[in-house]
Amino acid sequence: MPPKSLVCHYTSATLSKIESLQLKNGELFKTKWEKVLKPIVEDYMGQLKKKGIRKLLIYGTGRGEEMLHSVLKENNFEVLGFMDSNPKKWGEVFLDKRIFSFAEAKTCNNSLRGSVAPDSQPLTTANCYDAILIASQFIAEIKDTLRKNGLTENIIAPIIFSVK
Repeated sequence: MPPKSLVCHYTSATLSKIESLQLKNGELFKTKWEKVLKPIVEDYMGQLKKKGIRKLLIYGTGRGEEMLHSVLKENNFEVLGFMDSNPKKWGEVFLDKRIFSFAEAKTCNNSLRGSVAPDSQPLTTANCYDAILIASQFIAEIKDTLRKNGLTENIIAPIIFSVK
């Protein structure tokens, strides 16, 4: 399954035309995914594993993150939870995982790594992440936000593709 579907916006079209265009782009992406992109992503994930990265926080709580979460699980990564810039989301649950605040992630980031806590539980020194994976196209802005909130280490960004 591809990690993210493509959506082409055509504002002057009717809803049925928009849905048709999205479906065509989705099919194109599936084809590109299986033949070209999937091996690259699997290689990238292999490189992360070689660096000892297995437990992740995913920064972002949108549709793309759902697909990324699925691909990570298929490749034996452990998603401990999510992060988001919106304080209203902190403490909520997304895809059966807790959305953590910057302060919670910072406490964990400065602590020893260890075993995994049950889903939706706070991060502690006993259940820390190896890296924060940014699941957004706004990588530079998010890295800046993380740095401003004291999270300067173990921030990684996925490979971003433009399917044409």
